[in-house]
Amino acid sequence: MAPNDYRLVAAIPTPFTSDLTIDFSSFLDHARRLLAAGLDGVAILATVGEGPSLSIHERIAAIDVIAAGGITGDRLVVASEACNVEDGATLCREAIAAGASAALIVPPYYYRNVTAEGVARFYAELVERVGDHRLRIIFYHIPQISGVPIEAGVVDRLRAAYPGTFVGYHDASGDWAHTEAWTARAAAGALAGAGAPAGAGALAGASALAGASALAVTANYETRAIEHRALGGSGCISGTLNYTAELALRVLGGTPLANGLVATHRLAHECAVLREFPAVSALKAALGVRYADARWRAVMPPLQPLDDAAVDRLTAALAADHAEAGVPAASPLPARRRRPAPGG
Repeated sequence: MAPNDYRLVAAIPTPFTSDLTIDFSSFLDHARRLLAAGLDGVAILATVGEGPSLSIHERIAAIDVIAAGGITGDRLVVASEACNVEDGATLCREAIAAGASAALIVPPYYYRNVTAEGVARFYAELVERVGDHRLRIIFYHIPQISGVPIEAGVVDRLRAAYPGTFVGYHDASGDWAHTEAWTARAAAGALAGAGAPAGAGALAGASALAGASALAVTANYETRAIEHRALGGSGCISGTLNYTAELALRVLGGTPLANGLVATHRLAHECAVLREFPAVSALKAALGVRYADARWRAVMPPLQPLDDAAVDRLTAALAADHAEAGVPAASPLPARRRRPAPGG
């Protein structure tokens, strides 16, 4: 993700069939719809994608389907929430083979009170185990779910030890002050470089061949994309973009003032409504209504789908603001040209 090109990337959900196997056809179709609408990319198998609830074999199959469907390169990010190094390395290798731009890696989260040194060691061992200079990693900071923060010292040490490998920091904490601070830190080029962590081996320093670059900081708020871009942010990776893509593109693209205010209002309202319900279940229910396909409501245990009454409340809440604004509720995403880069 180039720091000077603000990118909108949807962390997409994984649809299931009635027997809770992945509905690959709907999965690929949804990703293509989002890209055709103008989004810059999709992130698969992240929190919204229920990656932790899927087997390693299911996740590999999902990566293969997306890549075979032509979604590769800078349009694809692959998430890994593996608690063990080997599964994480396997998913990273699959991401490289699929031509993904990066792997979005959450720190191991099963054990409590993990030290910063332990987190750094995990990432270092992951890089060594993959053993491929093409590997690009985005730190996935989501401590409200993982219970494990990714501290500045960890990022600095790993970027110093493996230049060109650790390219991004995705702040999914929901803490805007934290996002602002990290964005400012990256823009200032802060890099302490306190020495390689234990476990750094033959690849340490060698990936400088790829060339170090500024750390790309992404937020999970499309509602603050303009503000984040102005601060020097690199983009937004968001689950709600699956539903709000068209509005977010209009707002970020500088829609003329009157229509832009309506779009901004609607965008804030839709994001707020979706976040009033359990995140994954609400998003999938909303997509089920949009696509007139109730199968989208299926979620993998331990998550629970919204019941009919909750879906009705969600649908009414999403539509209410449209009626008050005098504009129709959003329809299924149309095919449209990719959004040009800001200023382009």
